[in-house]
Parts: sequence; C-alpha cells; structure tokens
Amino acid sequence: MHTGKDRQQKLREQNLPLALVAGALSAISMGLGWFFLSFYAGSHLSFIAIPVSLLLAFFVHLAGKGVSPLFGWVGVLCQLACCLFAIHLRAIDRFAEQNKISFLEAFSFFPADPLLDWMMPVIHPLDLVFCSLSVLIAYRYSFKEEKR
Repeated sequence: MHTGKDRQQKLREQNLPLALVAGALSAISMGLGWFFLSFYAGSHLSFIAIPVSLLLAFFVHLAGKGVSPLFGWVGVLCQLACCLFAIHLRAIDRFAEQNKISFLEAFSFFPADPLLDWMMPVIHPLDLVFCSLSVLIAYRYSFKEEKR
C-alpha cells in the first residue's frame, strides 16, 4: 500500500517532455524498422504493430516515469504516428515502383497534397486491426497505474 508521500514523490518524478521525446524517437525509428522489415519481406507484416507498441510504451514509461493516464495518451499519439509513418513510407515505395524511380527520388518528389489518395491503396484491412490493437497496448503500458 502506497502512502501519500510515495504518491507525491512519484508524481514529482514524472517527466512529460522526456516521455514525448522518447515516444517521438521511438515512433520514428520503429516506423522505419517496420517499413524495412515489410519491404524486405515483401509483405505487409501488419502484426509488427504489436511488438512495436510494446517497445514504444516501454520507452515512454522508462523515460517519463509516468503514473498518470496522460502518459498513456502520449503513448497513443506516438503509436498512431508510428503506424501512419510506416504506411506513408509504404505509399512512397509504391509511388516509386509505379514511376520506376528510386525510393529516395520518390521521397523527395512524393506529392503531399492528396496524401490520403496515395495512402489508401496501401492500407490493408489488417493494418487497421493491428494498429487499433497497438494503440490500446501503447495506452495501457505507457504508464504505471497506482494500486489503491
């Protein structure tokens, strides 16, 4: 059983800015890793969203030392960004294939206006399922709930 002093100490130790930085860096690096795994496997690998969300939540919790649900929302936002980033990279890859140019050329010329028009064909129904589950996992494990 935690005393009021323990709770106050844990609340003071929370670090939201550090949790945001850890979440953003994790989202970028794991989104890239997810894309490259899918690219080299030649498949969507939607299920990768689950371990990615666990790792992202671990880093948000480790860096932020969060005990309030606000840190869960940081995990949600970062995981959503990670899923969208990986899907965006797949859309760029598809654009590169269609136009027979390199990925880096496509990255620099990719049209930003109709982004949804480019992303919709590469979104697989399993992406929606696993990204939804991963967001729930990111919320749950990005902070440590206090036992009362």
